[in-house]
Amino acid sequence: MEAHTSTKSYCEARLSQAGITKDLAKFKVRFYDEPLPRTVSLFQEDKTGNLLIRYIDLNGEQVYYDQKGKLLEFFRTRFKEPKNTFKYSQAKGSPVHMYWTPNVIKKYKSQESIKTLFITEGEIKAFVGNLHGLDIAGIGGIHNFADKKNNTLLPELEKLITECKVRNLVLLFDADCLSVSYEEEKDLYTRPNSFYTAVKRFKELATPLNIDVYFTHILPDYTEKAKGLDDLINLQDTDIQELISELNLLSRGSDRKYFHTLSISENSISVLRKYFAIDSVKNFYLKYSNLIQEKVFIFNGSMYQYEADDLKMLKHRDANNYLRVGCEYYKHVSRINSKGDIERTIKKWKIGEITRDYGRSFFKNLDKFDELCNIPDNLDSYQRVVEIDNGILNYNLYEPMTHVVQEGSIENTLSFLQHFYPAESLDNPKEGDAFQIILDYLTLIYQRPLQMLPILGLVSKDQKTGKTTFLKWLKQIFMSNATILGNAEFKMEFNTHYISKLLIMIDESFIEIDKKHEKERIKNLATSHRQFYHPKGVDPTEIDFFGKLIMCSNNENNFIPLENSDVRFFIIKAKPFEKEDPDFLDKLIAEIPHFLYFLRKRKIFHPKTTRAWFSEKHLITNQFNQIVRQTRGHLERDVIDYIQEILLTHDLESFKIDGKRLHEAVNEQSKFKHSVVDIKNYLKNDRNMLPLKSQRYKIPTLYPDTNSSNELAVNWIDANGRPYEFFRADWVEEEDQVGVQEFDLSTDSDDQVKEEALELEPEIPF
Repeated sequence: MEAHTSTKSYCEARLSQAGITKDLAKFKVRFYDEPLPRTVSLFQEDKTGNLLIRYIDLNGEQVYYDQKGKLLEFFRTRFKEPKNTFKYSQAKGSPVHMYWTPNVIKKYKSQESIKTLFITEGEIKAFVGNLHGLDIAGIGGIHNFADKKNNTLLPELEKLITECKVRNLVLLFDADCLSVSYEEEKDLYTRPNSFYTAVKRFKELATPLNIDVYFTHILPDYTEKAKGLDDLINLQDTDIQELISELNLLSRGSDRKYFHTLSISENSISVLRKYFAIDSVKNFYLKYSNLIQEKVFIFNGSMYQYEADDLKMLKHRDANNYLRVGCEYYKHVSRINSKGDIERTIKKWKIGEITRDYGRSFFKNLDKFDELCNIPDNLDSYQRVVEIDNGILNYNLYEPMTHVVQEGSIENTLSFLQHFYPAESLDNPKEGDAFQIILDYLTLIYQRPLQMLPILGLVSKDQKTGKTTFLKWLKQIFMSNATILGNAEFKMEFNTHYISKLLIMIDESFIEIDKKHEKERIKNLATSHRQFYHPKGVDPTEIDFFGKLIMCSNNENNFIPLENSDVRFFIIKAKPFEKEDPDFLDKLIAEIPHFLYFLRKRKIFHPKTTRAWFSEKHLITNQFNQIVRQTRGHLERDVIDYIQEILLTHDLESFKIDGKRLHEAVNEQSKFKHSVVDIKNYLKNDRNMLPLKSQRYKIPTLYPDTNSSNELAVNWIDANGRPYEFFRADWVEEEDQVGVQEFDLSTDSDDQVKEEALELEPEIPF
């Protein structure tokens, strides 16, 4: 007969290893929607074999979290197979909780005093300690005892300490909390400093409660065979009674067998730093010399090596903040702009000041580059140092994006974009749809940052439209590669604060742009591939330029002068939100990793048809046309006014007039005097119009009706020459046609008389 073998699931194996049976894991729990408590397992298996850890509050009730208005039971998940080095997870957006064990819950409910409360990292460790009589609770990470918002211990922990009159509070860590592993590019200071920071913060937050606070960890000798409390308790050679007794004694002693304990109420912070060997690089090396030996190692950002019986600094940690480009020295600096955003850039730094701060030997550790470059890349192929032929190095001014891109909901983001750019149909999108244009716009910026794009404009005189939120959201997405400027910052002569950015966003809600000069500058930025990078005190350097301009304004009809030929503007009028949500920006920021995942996978909807990608006809909006009308130059406005007056007054579909009479008529009704050449150039260059071939035609004019001083009648003048022909469809828009008067356009002139008159009319060449 074949022997039958059964295999345990991960959940069963993990609990069995810790000595937790099915009966021991059972606990009577109250649920908010059930009248009576019921017995459930505190540990269970999910559909994929992971271990689910149930959280119960101090009253013995199931812990819940809110997800879109629905209460869901709170669990933490221990993965069967760690994901990206993460062993545990919990529902996105759910808060941090203490893991309360049955012993502690029973004492809290009966208001029984607790002499010593242990806090350890890990729920199973806490549960096993609870099985052996310890008053112990678990935390999901070494820092997860703190309420970061209020800078206190978690309220539920403070509540237990107060009501159960806890006298001793102990933070219990694993045997490896003092362990360090060597890696050439790894800062060995990071891990011990993290544990030190946790203990230090535990001391600071517990001090106001007037209790004794301790730090305890399993002796390092157990690191390989029994790292955690559950492992140590279940170790075959462990004397559990002695272990529990030693824990509760809370004394240091040289005869400690299982734990090292330090009173952090009595000892200063400096004692803690020394204990973790991070008070000096010398002490750190002495503690870990067997591991490091004579290898180069990094400690707190600086690079060291032990050689010839001496510990030498090879590279100061601040050396990474400085660089040399050509013959000039720069420093990485972060600064806050007028909008409250932090921007990272490089700034020229004097050699004398660097020497004063670090000495002359500091310079040999600085990175050296031949030239600056600007190569935007938002994906995985980003390079800070660009090597070209013959080992020449360029320093890339573009900053890497550090978002952890992952799939998830973007409900708020899509709703926000549809607020500005409403979709005609989400199920059946068409070319020219504003929503698809903005999605393509953002997709192109993210996937293809080198692509030239139109200038984006959001305008509205109304308040609470979300314009500024839109800019702040984009700033959060593209980080240091985006900047929000006021009018003053945009006009500055020195441009290092924006010229290398991918997104240059101008929020001039309260300052009107200097229209003529700034329009040409903006158009130049929108179409140029090269710009001068001009730091103060340094000669300008020409760099690649791929900035996309986004402008917001309260001056919705005249924030910038536009002409019909300015087809690289995509301008939308923003409407106010029906209901204001003060936390909406935070919701958008929370969705950024998911939105970037969406952009990374999304296919661009509109085909490329121009240098700026989008078809010009799709960029012309009602608001664009409104701005064109409101910001016309004097000559254009005067010519249009005259032509519209003739077409509307006579209700004509078209009329003809030669250049000389047009010039005279326009100047007659305008306070500005325009030349014939200017009118001719306007018609040719801006309207693509040339005079027709020589012919006979009629010119309509107005003169007072002799029968009524309040009426105008039509007078037709016969002419011969090369006229322009103006069509109603080209010059009159629908909103301009309101209130048109009707006239009898017939004329009783005898045809023969007209012909005679035409013969007398000289031909006008223009």
